[in-house]
Amino acid sequence: MKVIFLFVDGLGVGPAAEENPFTSIRLPFIEERLGGRFNQEIPPFHRQDEAFFLADARLGVEGLPQSATGQTTIFTGQNAAACMGRHVSGFPLARLRRLLEEGNLYTWLQEQGKRCTFANAFTPAFFQLRTTRRGWVSCSTRAAWAAGLPLRTMTDLMANRAVFHDLTRFWLHQRLAETEVPIITPREAAQHLLALVESYDFVFHEFFLTDVAGHGRDADMLSFVMRQYDQFLQALDEERPKDVTLFLTSDHGNCEDMSVKTHTLNPVPAWIIGPGAARLRHAIRDLTDIAPSVLAMYKEQSDQALTGFQTEEASG
Repeated sequence: MKVIFLFVDGLGVGPAAEENPFTSIRLPFIEERLGGRFNQEIPPFHRQDEAFFLADARLGVEGLPQSATGQTTIFTGQNAAACMGRHVSGFPLARLRRLLEEGNLYTWLQEQGKRCTFANAFTPAFFQLRTTRRGWVSCSTRAAWAAGLPLRTMTDLMANRAVFHDLTRFWLHQRLAETEVPIITPREAAQHLLALVESYDFVFHEFFLTDVAGHGRDADMLSFVMRQYDQFLQALDEERPKDVTLFLTSDHGNCEDMSVKTHTLNPVPAWIIGPGAARLRHAIRDLTDIAPSVLAMYKEQSDQALTGFQTEEASG
């Protein structure tokens, strides 16, 4: 069993309302697989080879869900917002860093003998950033460091041993004028990511332009990046080996409501495609269920039924 974990920042599942841009953005692969537009009218389901849940990102804490606590919760299975007594934005504070260092998906899988990697490529400018009170890295990077994982560089990207955060490398040309780095298609990005599972059991990729589009209330940008991500997902599904599971989720809502520049209270997707879906022992109800669900996928499959969740086959 191998897992490609797809973290999409700021992607909530909102109601089918006018302010929801997914009402008009056409995403052929996502819509075909989920049976409709990407909104709350999609009913949760669990089949042998696929599952879709709406995960609560609020975690029982007042206020809008935020990145640092949401991502720490995803990696550790602990309610980081409750631990902090509030939702924390941006990069992780010292207490959240300690949670990530005490144990996270990478370290636990390594203890089981699994090989893990962070697929994103980092630019030279990243390694020159000035340290602040929160450091300068996201929870995903902090978790990788806690596990002793090396970060991939532009050299890896040029050799197709990494995937840039925007998939196609277009951002490098627009923002950094890195003209020597060839632009690629979403399918090629998927192929580069899939190549990593030949050497690793757990591959993590982070995509955050959805959150950028949401904060900017930029519906055109969101349409562009989500259509590319839809093509990327389709290619991953079509070309993945049979033992590879795709696991897509987010830390909080944002881009699904263009009427505000802030995060939202909407649930986030927990979407599993592949053999790992059959190994889920219970429904994914909130972000604390993500890490245990991933770990369960590496365990031997049993005939135990889902707890508290009726499968589509049983209900249909």
